[in-house]
This record gives sequence, C-alpha cells and structure tokens, in this order.
Amino acid sequence: MRISYPSEVIDGLGVVRGHSSVLQCVHLFGFIGSMAGDPVNVNEFQDLARQKLPKMYYDFYRGGAEDEHTLRENVQAYHKITFRPRVLVDVSRIDLSTTILGHSISAPILIAPTGLHKFAHPEGEVATARAAAACNTIMVLSFSSSCTLEEVASSCNTVRFFQLYIYKRRDWSALVVRRAERSGFKAIVLTVDTPRLGKREADIRNKMVAPQFKNLEGLLTTQVASDKGSDFQAYANATLDSSFSWKDIEWLRSITSLPIMVKGILTREDAIKAIEMGTAGIIVSNHGARQLDYSPATISALEEVVEAVKGKVPVLMDGGIRRGTDVFKALALGAQAILIGRPVIYGLAAKGEVGVRSVLQMLKEELELTMALSGCPSLKDITRSHVMTKRDRVRRAAAATILEDGDSTPELRYHLPETSASVRMPLPHSPSSRSSDTWVPGKLAHSPDNATKFTSGFASSGSSQIQHFPLMGKENFLLHYYRQLSAHQAKIDLRCSGKVLAYNALMLAAPFQALAETCEIEGSVLNMCLLLLVALIGATVGGLLARQRKGELQKVNEQLRQINAALRKQAKMETYSPTLGYAPVGSRFIENEVIVDSKREEMIARLKAGKSFLRNQDPEAAFGEFKAGLELAKDLKDPIEEKKAVRGLGASLQRQGKYEEAIKYFKMVLQISKREGEDSGNTEAYGAIADCYTELGDLERAGKFYDRYIARLESD
Repeated sequence: MRISYPSEVIDGLGVVRGHSSVLQCVHLFGFIGSMAGDPVNVNEFQDLARQKLPKMYYDFYRGGAEDEHTLRENVQAYHKITFRPRVLVDVSRIDLSTTILGHSISAPILIAPTGLHKFAHPEGEVATARAAAACNTIMVLSFSSSCTLEEVASSCNTVRFFQLYIYKRRDWSALVVRRAERSGFKAIVLTVDTPRLGKREADIRNKMVAPQFKNLEGLLTTQVASDKGSDFQAYANATLDSSFSWKDIEWLRSITSLPIMVKGILTREDAIKAIEMGTAGIIVSNHGARQLDYSPATISALEEVVEAVKGKVPVLMDGGIRRGTDVFKALALGAQAILIGRPVIYGLAAKGEVGVRSVLQMLKEELELTMALSGCPSLKDITRSHVMTKRDRVRRAAAATILEDGDSTPELRYHLPETSASVRMPLPHSPSSRSSDTWVPGKLAHSPDNATKFTSGFASSGSSQIQHFPLMGKENFLLHYYRQLSAHQAKIDLRCSGKVLAYNALMLAAPFQALAETCEIEGSVLNMCLLLLVALIGATVGGLLARQRKGELQKVNEQLRQINAALRKQAKMETYSPTLGYAPVGSRFIENEVIVDSKREEMIARLKAGKSFLRNQDPEAAFGEFKAGLELAKDLKDPIEEKKAVRGLGASLQRQGKYEEAIKYFKMVLQISKREGEDSGNTEAYGAIADCYTELGDLERAGKFYDRYIARLESD
C-alpha cells in the first residue's frame, strides 16, 4: 500500500512533524519501500501482472478448466501439509544443487512449458530463457511458444528441454523433434494429457484469438477459427491427435535419440506403464488444471506415483507451487524437482527477464530457508518424515501391526497414544484365507514394554516379518472394526460365538462317541442309556463353556469398543479437532472489517467476544455471548453466522461438561446445513458430537459420529 501524507505534514524528505525520530524513520523507509514497489513474494508478482496485462491475456494465463476446482486445489492442497522439523542440526551451509537427467542445476526448480510468452512481454520466451541461464536451471520450451526454438536456443547458453504434442500430421511432430535435436535441446517432454483441449471458459468468454504458432510456421497453412468462442479449441480439434496411445511412444523413441519424459501422469497405473514403455522420467501434472477439472491436485497425486515408480526413473511435478515451502513439501513427498509455470509468466509480465529471475531467486531463497529451519543441509536430507499430510494425521493416531515370528500366532498390536502402553490381540492363522473376516479376536493384554515396538501406519520397517496395515487401509482387521463397529459389531459377536459353540460341542462329543462305538451290543438299552448320559453331560458342560466363552467375547468386544473410541478420538485430535479451540465456520472474522448494519455489527462483536471467552477458559461467559449472537443471526436470517453461534454454544457447554446439552446444539448445526443445502461446519460438528458421546460412555453412538467425521476428512 502506498503511503502518502498531506503536504502540510511533510518536511523535505518526508519527515513527519510531531513524531519521534524512530517513527519518522519508519514512515520514511515505508514510503520509500512503497515507492519502489518491489514484490516480496510470488503472489505479489501475480498482482502486478493483473495490473499490466490486458484482461484477455491475463485470463488466458490465470484460468483453468470449467469450475476451476482443480485450479484452486492445486494451490490449497499445499496448505494441508504441515512440517515435522528437526532441530540441533548443522545448517550453516545449505546445498540446493541437484541433477536432472545428468544435467547439473543450482536448485530443484525448473521452468515449466507454458505457451505464448509474448502475450506477457515483447521478448517472450527469449527473455525467459536468459533468466533460466542466469539462475542456472532448466527451461522446458513449449511447442506452443511465440518464439521459435532456434531463436530461444541462440539467445543464451542454458540446458533446454523441448515439450512436444503429437499432431495428426506425424511429420509435423517429427520435423519439430529434428529441429530440437539440431538446436541442442537435451530432452523431449511429451505431454500426454491433451487428446482434446479442456473447456477453458474464460477464453471462451473473451473470444480468445489464437496467433500463428511459431514452431508451426509454414506447416499450418489454413487459418483455424471458431465462431463460438476461443480459437484455441478449434485449433486443438483440428491439429491434435486424439488417437494418440502408448504404442506411439515407441514411434517417438524410434525417431529420436533424446531421452523422453512423459508429462501428465497422475496415477500409479500410468506411471508403471510409462516405465514399461522405456521413458526416461515422469512429470506429475494436471496441465495447470486447464484440462480435466476435478482431477486431483498434483501434490496429492505425487506420492502414489512415486511409490509406483520405486526410484527407477526421476519423478518431477508441477502445479500450484507459490512458495519455497511448497517446493520442500514436494521434495519430501518424493519429487526430484518441481516446475513452475504461471509464476514465471507473472514475473515476465511484471518486469521481463528481471522479473523471471526474481521469481526463481525468491523460491530458491525460501526453499533454502525452509531447509535450514527443518534441519536439512542438503536435498538428500529431505525425507518423507519431514512432512505430515492430512491422511497421516488420521493414520498416525493409531495403526495396527501384525507381527509374525516363525510359526507363532500372529498378533494385532494397538498403540494407545494417550498412554505409554500397547495392546496386543493374538490372531489365529486361518487355513483357507488371510482375509480379516476369518480372524477371530482373542484375549487382550496390556503390555507397556511393547510401546516402543509400535510403528505408525505410514512408517517403513526393515524387518520382512512385520506387515504394516495403516488405519485407513482397505483390507485389514482394524478397518473391519473401525468402519463397521456400530453397524456390524453384533453380527461379528454372534458369528464368532456360533463358531466357538459348534467347535466346543464337537470337541466334547468326540471322545464319548468313540467310547460308544466300542459297545458290542448294538441298539441295546445300556447303549441307549449311555448315549443319553453322554448327551446330557455334553450339553451341560458345553453350555457352561459356551456361556463362559460368550462372556469372554463380550469382555473382548467391550475392550475393542473402548480401544476404538480412544483411536477415533486421538485421530480426531490429530486433525485439528474443533474441541481444541473454537473455529468459526467458513472464513475467520476479519479484524478490520467495516460493518454498516448496526445489528450485524453487534452480532459479530458478540461472536468475537464468545470466541475470546472460550480461549480464556470462561465457557459460562462465552455461552451468554453466543446466545445473544444466535438471536441476532436469526433476526438477520444469516444461516452461516447462525451456525457459528450454535457451534459456539455447543463448545461452551462441552467445556462445562454438559455433554447432552452440547450434543443438541451440535446437532442443530447439521439441521441448519440440511435446511440451507450447504454443509460448512458439519465435519467439526460430527467430531464434537462424537467427543461428547465418548465422555458420556456411549461408545456405539460415538463410533458412528467418529466414522462420519473421518469419512468427511478423507473426502475433503
């Protein structure tokens, strides 16, 4: 924000009359800094680009496909990943250098292929290439560039890769590949997610006109245009080959000796196939969210691909990178390097080559700082254990480890996070299947010294005898109880008891049956009496043992309920439980918000006061403020604020130990959501209700709401 003062309060160089010397310096330097207008982060370059570019061009660069859900998620998904920093590590020297396909670069930050840089700056891709050379990194030149690949190659000496589409006219693609080879490009980056162009509604509204692509000059002789909107859609339909398939990678390998990386992989299956086809590397990408909306954010898809690749080829990724912390998170999840597209364009639009260099340098410096604060002096020191995803927070609360020692009985081991103890559950082998449905729970025993043997669900083990089953895995014993506790537990109890009864009856009957078969007088009265006596004794003893076993099973199942309640509660606490602090639905209160309506102003003040009382451990005072806020929200017919007030009332009662009353208010949140057709705040309400039922000892109801809470966490 630019600082300015009326002339009567400014002397000479901007010293303000009546202020102390310190404040004068602060105002002066603030004024000079604002005059300079230098961005201090990548997002501020976007603001500058928005101001400088025509709306059509800015929308072209910024926009995504359809609802732009994936476009937003590409950025926001990083916000859900937190750090697990290490301390007391020597970070006096930080090494960011790495190699990609044998080429050394100063930092794991590459320039992604983006088209038509001359829309942003007159020098276009030439300026971008010079910035890449100055920062000692790799530029991937887009097939759809506004400068020819020869112009870019001759502009500077830097490592360049060339991004390729496969066209209906294969001779066009082959010709461009040969030109790239002659111009010194070091690799081909084949985009595989564009059989057709995604629906980019901003371009359609703006009737975006496609220029002549420089790398197709002399080839595309017919002007392609559309009367319905963006020319790009018509151009793509006319030229891109929608029949392109995996077998065509073999064709591409046959016409070039350059290594081929595939860009646009999001799944394990495609990653494995890409390796089978002999590709040299994989770029996890959703095309900047410009193709298929509601595809996963690339940072969310990264780990699946990395696990499938198993280190056979380098895995890179692009999409949503705006901070050095984002780069670190991608590296921790397995990427060898990342690529940035839009930030480069914004820097180019704002300040040309200097702007691109500034963007690259900012990310590099932020990454270096993040590494230092995380205890990582080099890139190889960044590991998966340095970050925690939302799924990790659920999984690490509790996990099951099945431990097998030779022929001994396998056991399911629980760790109770709130104590130093583990709980072990022996599991007999099933002769026909290892499915969890065939395992019958045995006795539970607390064993404090086993706590150190417990490993989190996402951790790896060096022992081949230990199999890890994460809490949210699909085919493990714990999930069988975790998911189905309230709905399916009774069936499991009865099924197990039935098996035990049948087994005991057979075992008891067998010896007496053998004795009866030795009788010589078949069908005699003595034999019949003996059999009757055997039956009576068997029924009596079998019944006693069955009742005893049933009682044991009931105790086991009650312990299971208690364990699962503890696991659910801990899992919820690990995912920013609302009971740890009242968090209003939607966006937080804006401290400097200007409110014109006096009633609304009073409502906001009441809700803020209630929140403050909760923070200060005064739930009774908080209840009064939230109650007043609720009445005002109802008068204003504002359902969002109404839910904030209701949740505050529930939280206040929960803090006072009035759990039944608190449940009524938390359920009111769900009722308002149903009435209004929007579900903000429901996740937190489910979790709070589950907590209250747990405190009341109603573990079955608690289980139902914990399941809903965690199901919503997974779907968010």
